Amino acid sequence: MLARAHNVEAVLSLLPLGVVVLVSESLRLESANRMAHGLLGQHKGLMLDAGQHLVATSIEANRALQQHLGWAAGRAAHREAQPFRSLRVQGLHGALHLGVAPLPAKAPEVSLPAVAEVVAVAVFVSDPDAMLPTLPEVLCQTYRLTRAEAQLTAALAQGLTLVEVAQQRGLSMNTVRTQLKSASAKVGVRRQADLVRVALSGAMAWG
Repeated sequence: MLARAHNVEAVLSLLPLGVVVLVSESLRLESANRMAHGLLGQHKGLMLDAGQHLVATSIEANRALQQHLGWAAGRAAHREAQPFRSLRVQGLHGALHLGVAPLPAKAPEVSLPAVAEVVAVAVFVSDPDAMLPTLPEVLCQTYRLTRAEAQLTAALAQGLTLVEVAQQRGLSMNTVRTQLKSASAKVGVRRQADLVRVALSGAMAWG
């Protein structure tokens, strides 16, 4: 169980948004990924108080945040998975967008009286001012494409033809076709249309 928890934390640290998990009836901090810790320390309207509770720095925003956290905790206690609620908090150096969602406890398969179920709430934090990676960068990271393959895929996703890409980049058609074939193989598709679809629905959405 401990190893699995560490693995989950490692995966969460890769996400391009902050993830904060609050537990128990008092909703104290249980864990936060690297992005969340960074955002909490940038004076953008969100912080942890001395008791490790998530609070907004303005009275009005904090009132709304605590209402959302209470709502999510109530849903989690009743094992109800509901769509998250969102809000915006403003600080001295910018704003953050938050999504608050319940994490319903799974009903135990065996009776364990000594172990109480823990109410948990997840808060997803994003910075609208943050620089997002470009599509070629995301393609390189996600599918291990070369820079040239990623640029070709991004150009096709933007509506260019192979001929137009070759002309713009000063390449021969044979070179462009070779890059297309290699990129398609790495992504796991065969057709150009499928490569574009994956770029638009997968990598671009992630980026």
